[in-house]
Amino acid sequence: SSPPPPQESSSLTWTTRTRFFSFTLLALAILQLKPEVSFLDTTSDSALRNKHPVKNVDKTVKTENKTKVVLDRIQKLSENSKNARNGEKKGAQTKASNITSPLTKTKTAQPKEKRHVSHAKFNYTLYWEQAMEAAFASLKTEEDLHATNSPPSPCPKVYVYNLPNKLRDGPRKITKKNTFGSRIGRGMYANYLFVTSQYALPSILEYRLRTSKQCFTNDPNEADLFYVPVLTKPKFGRAISKAFHKTNGKEVRNAMIHLNSTNACKHFFVLGKGHYNGHSGVGWYFNPIKELMNTQRLAYSHFNFSKSRKGVHSYKKKDTTIKMYPNLWSAPYPSSIHYRAETPTKNMPQFRTKRKRLMSFIGKSNHGDQQVRKRIVNMCKKYKSNSICRSSGWKPALATAKASSVFCLEPAGDSPWRKSISDSITFGCIPVLFSDLTDDVAPWFWQDLKARGRVLVPRDEFVAGRIDLKMLLQSMPSELLELMQTTLREKSRRFQYSIDDDQHDGVRIILDNLHREAIDMERRGVCGYN
Repeated sequence: SSPPPPQESSSLTWTTRTRFFSFTLLALAILQLKPEVSFLDTTSDSALRNKHPVKNVDKTVKTENKTKVVLDRIQKLSENSKNARNGEKKGAQTKASNITSPLTKTKTAQPKEKRHVSHAKFNYTLYWEQAMEAAFASLKTEEDLHATNSPPSPCPKVYVYNLPNKLRDGPRKITKKNTFGSRIGRGMYANYLFVTSQYALPSILEYRLRTSKQCFTNDPNEADLFYVPVLTKPKFGRAISKAFHKTNGKEVRNAMIHLNSTNACKHFFVLGKGHYNGHSGVGWYFNPIKELMNTQRLAYSHFNFSKSRKGVHSYKKKDTTIKMYPNLWSAPYPSSIHYRAETPTKNMPQFRTKRKRLMSFIGKSNHGDQQVRKRIVNMCKKYKSNSICRSSGWKPALATAKASSVFCLEPAGDSPWRKSISDSITFGCIPVLFSDLTDDVAPWFWQDLKARGRVLVPRDEFVAGRIDLKMLLQSMPSELLELMQTTLREKSRRFQYSIDDDQHDGVRIILDNLHREAIDMERRGVCGYN
């Protein structure tokens, strides 16, 4: 049985209700939904918990193509909301600037300077109010959600180096099978589900580029970018260190025969692991020599984290120094599912499957953020219902379980990002994150939409036992649930690397952004070397 619901504080102030009403109108103006159960009806959290979101999973969001009317309505509602905030009485509850700590005092709480954390309780209502506001604020126009994602320009032309044997460790002939792994999908997933190594991004990029009719070039003079595929064979951390240790910057630089004093920023390296695993690549990936200082680097993590952002991962000082890893960008792990260019996202089987489970966690509790992981496992056991929560160790075949879950729990792994998040998004399962650092990774892929594509749980409050996941997730407003599911359905393609020459997937996202960064560095006069 579920733990008793927390006692809610007094009813919302008039001005707070005015703000909520404004954002409800904003949501309805964009989504044209009938508010059967508005998230404003929150005099108690129990009413929201009784509204199970799974019933609304397959509901299709309909919009009208009247952008100007919608934007005018947004502006008017924003002004009304601002006026309401300016008129708020002294002592009224003030919203936090983010959703990291929606806590309130109990009636028996001591004065602020004496109050202990144990006297605070999590306010589910306020949490979703803030999440709702952030999600709909990210919808600047109707097209932002329903655009076809058509690339604004032709694919950047990429030249791929043929490196000497000492700098290569992959197969002599790159094939679809030795790149994406064996098929494990059956039935609906027969052509899409693979046992893909989580370290395979370098080899996937090389395969996709060499087989591309739109992005590959053999002429270095027409190249917008140059891929340097050093030691691309998928391998874990220690194997990477051992292999990279045998290389040096001068050796790599000599193999880059088309590098000159003006085009260093157009060259890029890819590491199929967290960036800090590349510390043995001295002189080229880590602490590069002068000629390679302005080259770009791609990995599953980066270090541009603010000290205010919370997470468990701790890096050595050398791994958080820009000079050691200059021009470093992060990309998602390869997912287990890989689309095909000719298959529309809406026709993928995971978006035609009924989701019967509230949440699931696929992973182990003996690594990564163990405090969060162990608490998730124990909480799932406590619910004693497979329709509420399923927790299991990782097996490739279990990836399809995400297609039957509304939410997928994603505690931090050995690095801020984990492969499971890519699987969750591509399977249309809303990822539930517990780390600010996880939330910061791979901005090229979801910075503009993550407010309406994921749930970010305040880690400290969860570890302290103040958040019950069942209460939290079942109380999500139905409008927000539909918006998030529609967002994942429209944008999931960018979180996976397709089998063939797909101009809307993660490979294209990487190439477009590397090209954009190179153009910016050229503009700033920092593309080459002296």
